[in-house]
Amino acid sequence: MLTEEQFARRKDAIGSSDVPALFGLSPWASAYDLWLDKTGKLTPGEEKPWMSSGNRLEPAAIDYAADELQPESICQEPELRSGRLLCHPDAIFTFSGTRQEPVEAKTSGINGPIFGNWGNFGTDEVPDHVLLQCMAHMMTMPTTPDVCHVPAILGGRGFGLFRVPLDLDIVSCILERVEEFWTQNVLADTPPEDSPASLDVLKRVIRVPETVAELQRETLADWIAAKEVAKIATQAMDEAQAELLTAIGTAEAGIVAETGEAVTYYEQTRASYSVAQTTFRVARYKPKGIILPGKAKDQNG
Repeated sequence: MLTEEQFARRKDAIGSSDVPALFGLSPWASAYDLWLDKTGKLTPGEEKPWMSSGNRLEPAAIDYAADELQPESICQEPELRSGRLLCHPDAIFTFSGTRQEPVEAKTSGINGPIFGNWGNFGTDEVPDHVLLQCMAHMMTMPTTPDVCHVPAILGGRGFGLFRVPLDLDIVSCILERVEEFWTQNVLADTPPEDSPASLDVLKRVIRVPETVAELQRETLADWIAAKEVAKIATQAMDEAQAELLTAIGTAEAGIVAETGEAVTYYEQTRASYSVAQTTFRVARYKPKGIILPGKAKDQNG
């Protein structure tokens, strides 16, 4: 996990986790989002649940890699810089006294499904955004290594180790794209073309009080039309759910005898954090079969 000082130094540089966004391969940010960040147009964002899990499990992944690879020494949270590229690999392993190789620990599938295409352990079959991070780490090392190690904790698969070899063609593309983005977009304060902005990021843009921007009529019309479609869809869904719950009556679930399809309407509990604990019900579709809680009975005959 990066410190506040490390995050501050990244403001005038491109980090390894930023590189995938420059190529449209980041799952979480676009080049436009990155431009907003590097030009100081955003308020701080909140840590996502998957980020918290990754930070907590990162030491375990590094320990696993160390057990598998048996390095002579481990440098934790190093900082590497080459031009505008500033990297913080999770560790650097040293072998045979002088050979150093970066480590990029990953977790996926802890707070949901596994994200990205993860192949067989022992291969270089990692998601594209991870591959680009590895290349960035290797190109900022004092002595360019041949490989970056990726220990991963994957939901349903457990611990595994991937090995990403150096690819000089990809390295060259990264160097060119980083320089182009910094010169043509950040220094020129010009947003990148053909890069959609993320709605969550746009909500964090620092607004200038008492200013008005000129809009194209088509842009406004598209938004109004989309809101109307969403309104109609929401109304239709509410009406359909009301009909469904009417059919269920006072039961907690219903089932279609001919197909085995079912819907449940069990009571849920929202845990108490900053607000009081609450209970509510959620309708859930079951393609086949249904298991009712012990208290649930057929109340419709």
